[in-house]
Amino acid sequence: MSIISNYIFKQIGSYFIYITIFFISLIWLILSLKFIEYVTTNGLDFKDFIKMTSLLLPTVIPALTPLTLSLACIFVYNRLSNDNELIIIKSSGFSTFDILKPALLLSIIITLINLVLNLYFSPLSKSIFKENQKNLREDIARIAFKEGRFSNLFQGITIYIEKIIDKNNYEYVFVYDDRNKEDPATYIAKQAELVQNDIFNKVILKNGNRQIIDKKNSQLSIIKFEEYEVNLDLLQKNKNEERIKEPEEMFLTELWDDKHKVGGRYDPRQISSMIVEGHKRIIDPIYCIIFTLISLTFLLSDKLVLKSALKKISIIIFIIFLIEVIYLSLPNFIVKKFSLLPIMYFFPLSLFFLLIIYNLKKTYRKFKK
Repeated sequence: MSIISNYIFKQIGSYFIYITIFFISLIWLILSLKFIEYVTTNGLDFKDFIKMTSLLLPTVIPALTPLTLSLACIFVYNRLSNDNELIIIKSSGFSTFDILKPALLLSIIITLINLVLNLYFSPLSKSIFKENQKNLREDIARIAFKEGRFSNLFQGITIYIEKIIDKNNYEYVFVYDDRNKEDPATYIAKQAELVQNDIFNKVILKNGNRQIIDKKNSQLSIIKFEEYEVNLDLLQKNKNEERIKEPEEMFLTELWDDKHKVGGRYDPRQISSMIVEGHKRIIDPIYCIIFTLISLTFLLSDKLVLKSALKKISIIIFIIFLIEVIYLSLPNFIVKKFSLLPIMYFFPLSLFFLLIIYNLKKTYRKFKK
């Protein structure tokens, strides 16, 4: 690249990084606020919290970068125009296409990065996120045993822990078992130990008693024990059930697997949705180039040279917003009428080629003159 192209490329690149980091931080903050309840409820530490929220970034980045790159282009080219640098560059013999080439090159690089994120890292991170979420929900020590709080993780059973010694040892435990409505039982123990491994999950109540009230004659019977084992796996529903993957955590080969049609796990609408999701991941990154070209076409337009910067930017934002609305609504529309699937490719590709042809034509006319 020439010195001018390199200069513009670096300017757009730096602005793009700053704006993207700003918006990612903002989104991360919003996600953090949503995760606060989840964190406090499940006893997550800061390390787990960072890990869980970071796993969402590969999904957020491809959706965010087309907009942040457009904003970076608007800032840089508008500043170049206000400082009369564009006039100097044009008078030096550079065509309009030469001026937008650095932004176009950067948009192609980001498009390729987004494609890799969409096809590999996004479904991978989403799958890991869902697995971690499932494991956290099944982590009995974090959910069921909380100091100074009543827990109702298991249906018909209420647990109260007075004091937590460590992750697996507790003092002064109260358990109320109401599964048998005729004879509800209460367990009170001085100590309790949680035993977890790959084979079973159980809690051992120590030095306590079991109290049962016979509702027929209102008599209370108390049975003392030194140790009393409770198998927690029997209390957890669907523990060993295989988790059904969501489309957003599947790779292309999984989304387009013909086994879905005969497997019976997904209905025809869900299968159509998965096919559309796969095509969406392939074509989505091109919007990064499209939004960049739209921004530069209007910013560098000779017809709009007398228009104020605010009017130009307003037009750009309105067009991008309009395309974004169509782009977001297309998948749902296609799922309902699957024969219209080619529109998912036709719409962005037609925009892409129209913008490229328009800018090349404009450059050719100037060169001819």
